[in-house]
Amino acid sequence: MAGVANDYLIYPIMDLIKAETKKAATNTTAADPFAGTPSVLLIREHPLDAEKVTGAHMLYESGYVTDIYMTFGCGDDMAGVPVNVDSEHADWEYYTVWRLGAVNVVRKNPAGATLENIIIGLNYDEESGLLKGTTLTRI
Repeated sequence: MAGVANDYLIYPIMDLIKAETKKAATNTTAADPFAGTPSVLLIREHPLDAEKVTGAHMLYESGYVTDIYMTFGCGDDMAGVPVNVDSEHADWEYYTVWRLGAVNVVRKNPAGATLENIIIGLNYDEESGLLKGTTLTRI
């Protein structure tokens, strides 16, 4: 099945977020509320595959939370679908439904207030469909 490799993307994404949190914590004097190993609840909400991991809820001992949401497919604008791929192409379903399009990371305090909201968009080449970079947006 197309997209199976994306099922395991959540783990390196969580590792990257944890590494960035540790790096930021070394630059501050306050205790890091995201320190330690969180309890993790995997989210599986893909409309076509109830077993596909689409996010994670990470709860730290401090009560702080990191939520990760992954968006799959290209949406209505067909961004990222190679120009030579149409609805008759064998990979059409992969590009429109299964390929990772963006990762949203939301960090919250124990009261549930959002501390940080980051969207990491994946940019794909229009000709080949290969990943060419990312776009980071802080909200």
